[in-house]
Amino acid sequence: MINRDFDYLTTLLSDFFSQKEIRKRLSIIDEAGITGWEVWLQIEFASFIAQQNNIWSREEILEFDFRKRPEKYFFRPDFLLRKKGWILETYSALNSFA
Repeated sequence: MINRDFDYLTTLLSDFFSQKEIRKRLSIIDEAGITGWEVWLQIEFASFIAQQNNIWSREEILEFDFRKRPEKYFFRPDFLLRKKGWILETYSALNSFA
């Protein structure tokens, strides 16, 4: 399952960053030293995946699976992605580290 998720995310991100307009805008951001671009990137990526006919959501609170521990730990990934045809309730989490 990890390989499947990795392959899916790699293809999705490669397709996204291969877009001419995205590359052009990222170049402008880099050359001009623009800060605060992370939200823009997330919006562009959300628009891209919405067109891919996949299931996705943003910033849902999820609990780590520590069945043998009484403590509860939570995280909120930027994106939860599920490719059509995957088992229901099976998602890949994607988080930016910008």
